[in-house]
Amino acid sequence: MRYPAMLLLILAAALPVAAAGPGAAPSPPAAGAGGAVAPSGTEQPATSGLEAEIRALRHDVLEMHAELTAAETAFLFPASTRFTVFVSLDMPARFDLRAVELRLDDKVVAHHLYSERELHALQRGGKHRLYVSSIAPGLHELTAYFLGTDDKGRDYRRGVTRKFEKGTRPAFAELKIANLRSRRLPEMDVEVWE
Repeated sequence: MRYPAMLLLILAAALPVAAAGPGAAPSPPAAGAGGAVAPSGTEQPATSGLEAEIRALRHDVLEMHAELTAAETAFLFPASTRFTVFVSLDMPARFDLRAVELRLDDKVVAHHLYSERELHALQRGGKHRLYVSSIAPGLHELTAYFLGTDDKGRDYRRGVTRKFEKGTRPAFAELKIANLRSRRLPEMDVEVWE
């Protein structure tokens, strides 16, 4: 179930009541000849008041959505078991990252194909949240593969495996794709911290 759609239905149901005042039933518009609404001298302030109420309700809906999203994340991924993996790219533009596959304890848990826009964001220093889930405390093995093309259009695939100990606090891992040695080809390193 998506919260925004549910909240918008609540908002739509609440608008006539909010416009007419609490506890009052909305009155039908006064109709003139041909069913048109009769002009009144106070039309502009009523419209402004209604717009202000709509803006206030929209603001409340957005706040409720943010709170529900935070509560859902806390419920689904408790802090004691949460594990998040990010991807970063510290390479010049001569390497185009195309895909990353993530395995946790020998099971594929995430796979992402990068668009040109996402690649440019990574090249400018951005980080992509690839995976978030709950894992039990203890010893785990993380394996990641990346696929891309070099400046001559040749396919390039590498992988890295890292064992880590998950404690009782949230854990984070960063898959860094960079020139780790003084070679032109990229390599991947994994950094895990709590």
